[in-house]
Amino acid sequence: MLDPSPRLISDLEPAVSAFPPSAEEAEIWHLQSSPVFSVTELTALNQRSDAKGWQQLLLHLAIMGISGAVWAERSVTGWFAVPALLMYGFSLASMFAAMHECVHRTAFASQRTNDAVGWCAGLLSFYNSAFYRRYHKWHHRYTQIPGKDPELEDVRPTNGLTYCWQLSGMPWWMGKIRTHARVATGNFAGFPYISESAQAEVMRSLRLQLAVYAGGIILSIAVHQPWFITYWLLPLAVGQPLLRAILLSEHTGCTHDNNPLTNT
Repeated sequence: MLDPSPRLISDLEPAVSAFPPSAEEAEIWHLQSSPVFSVTELTALNQRSDAKGWQQLLLHLAIMGISGAVWAERSVTGWFAVPALLMYGFSLASMFAAMHECVHRTAFASQRTNDAVGWCAGLLSFYNSAFYRRYHKWHHRYTQIPGKDPELEDVRPTNGLTYCWQLSGMPWWMGKIRTHARVATGNFAGFPYISESAQAEVMRSLRLQLAVYAGGIILSIAVHQPWFITYWLLPLAVGQPLLRAILLSEHTGCTHDNNPLTNT
């Protein structure tokens, strides 16, 4: 499901198109009619399908299940354990892609299915779909515009050392923990893309997600097994560098302007 390609803002929030853009927004290239695709071509590309969405999701889950099962039997699989862990970890990390498509509401025809699957995919990949939908909407609206695109707040690698640091996933983990903690406690300072009317929903969604993690930790402690670490935390940490490598390539070294043909 990994598809980092640019999309129309209307894919993120269908209601956005009902509001006329401001004078400032009207200057943004990708809010205007696209010279790349005709309306007919865009209509064909924007067709949604529940059947194809489930097919893609089930394939992803099958890979996760098979690699996870091999990893679980690592004591008898010998050298298969390491590649199994890598594949299982990446299948967890790349659930980000499923969440991304569901946030755009392009994975399935049903909005409810997109929202439900997106939340579960975020749970597996340590993202929160309710928060990410608003964050990502601003990223598409202000792609590569300094001071407006929230993704530009992330530190970009400038040399081999900082690139390896970003690939490790450590900055991502630290950022996610800080953001989740702030949102769970109702602190939305510095998140202008989370409107006041959406704050309660995002906070509830994040709290529920953290409650699921807490449940996994409690269960692991209760049965005296490191399940939470072995089957989620460790594999996700192992899979993150692969996802970081993909996502870092989207905008790094590209133009800082509003032309999506050159800024992505």
